Amino acid sequence: VSFDRYEASPMKSDGAGAHIDDQPSTSKPVKTDVKTMTLYQKLDVRKALISVDFIDGPGGLSLLTASEDNCLRLWAPDSRKPAALMRVPRGTKATAIMNERVVCVGTDMGELVQVDIATGQYVGSLTHGEHAAPWSVNTLTKFGLDNDAISAAAGTGGDIKIWDARAARGGGAPMVMYSHGATQIRSVSFAPDGRSIIAVASNDLRSFDLRMNGRSMRMRMNGGIQPNWMSVTHNISTGEAVTLSSAGDAHIWSATTPFPLSRTICGASAPKSSVIDISSNFMLCAKGENARALELMNFSTGNVVSRWTPGAAAEDCGAVSCVAVSSVGASTQPYGVNHIAAGTRDGAVLVFAS
Repeated sequence: VSFDRYEASPMKSDGAGAHIDDQPSTSKPVKTDVKTMTLYQKLDVRKALISVDFIDGPGGLSLLTASEDNCLRLWAPDSRKPAALMRVPRGTKATAIMNERVVCVGTDMGELVQVDIATGQYVGSLTHGEHAAPWSVNTLTKFGLDNDAISAAAGTGGDIKIWDARAARGGGAPMVMYSHGATQIRSVSFAPDGRSIIAVASNDLRSFDLRMNGRSMRMRMNGGIQPNWMSVTHNISTGEAVTLSSAGDAHIWSATTPFPLSRTICGASAPKSSVIDISSNFMLCAKGENARALELMNFSTGNVVSRWTPGAAAEDCGAVSCVAVSSVGASTQPYGVNHIAAGTRDGAVLVFAS
C-alpha cells in the first residue's frame, strides 16, 4: 500500500508568538510503502471496550479485556469464546495489570480492587473509607513489580493518589497530589525510573516529582496557547514521555528534567483520540476521522510501518477505544511480541499478527 504521509513540521504561530495546536503540518508529502496489518482474530464482546492487554498468565499467553458490562474476559489465541469471565465492581472505568496474576480495577464510585486473574477472586482493595467516594477513577497505572510496585489512580477533581504495594495491603493511606484548578485528570503515566509521574489534567500538563513529596512542575510548549491534552504514556526504552493533543499530534518530551519538548509528529493520531500504546520502537494509535483505523509507527522516525482500515463488512467496527502492542512471549507465538489488539466502542476486539 502506498499513501501520502506528512512529516512533522514547526507549529504555526498566531502572530504573537503563540503556537496553534490545531494547525496542520505544512511540509511536503513523502511517499512511503506501508504494510497492511493482517487480521488474526475478531472477538465479540458486545459492550464498549475499556482496555485490552496481552499477558503471560497462568494459562500461557492470553488477551485480557475489560468492558463496560463490568466484566473481565480472558481469551486464548485459538478460541472465539472467552476462556474465563470475571465479574468486577459496577461502574468499572479503568484497569492496570499489576503482574501475571493480578489486575487492578477502578470504578466511577472510587473503588480500587485487585482481582486474581486465575480465580476471579478479589485479593485486595486499595480504597478504604475516606480514600474512596466521592471520587470517580478515570485512569490507572502502575510501576514496578510485586512488593516494590506502586499504583496511581486519578479521575474527577485534581487529585492523584499513589499507593505503595506493601502499605496498601495493610490499609495504608495513599500519597495524594493535586493538579491545581483541574476538574479532572484524564491520564497518568509513571516515568520508567519511577521517580516522577506525568498527569494530563483538564487544564494543563504537569510532572510530579515523587522524590520531593509530589512537588509539581508545569510542562509547556513555547508560546502562550497550549494544546488540549488527551493522554500521556512513556517509552520505556528511551524514557521519553509522549502526549497526544486534541488535534491528533504526538508530542515527545525529553526524559531529563525539566522535560523540554523535543519533537512533534503531526497527525500521528485521530483528532480528539486518547488511544496510544508504545512497545520498543513502535507507537500504535487510532487513526481516521472517526478513529476507526489503526497505524503503527516507528517511534524514532515517525514513519508509518503498517496500517489497518476496515474493509469488508466482517471487519466493519466502531471507533477504537483502546489498543495494546504485545511485549510478551516470542513474535512467532500467537499473542506474542508485536501482536496488536484493538478494542472498539461497539464491542469488537481485533487482534493482528505481528
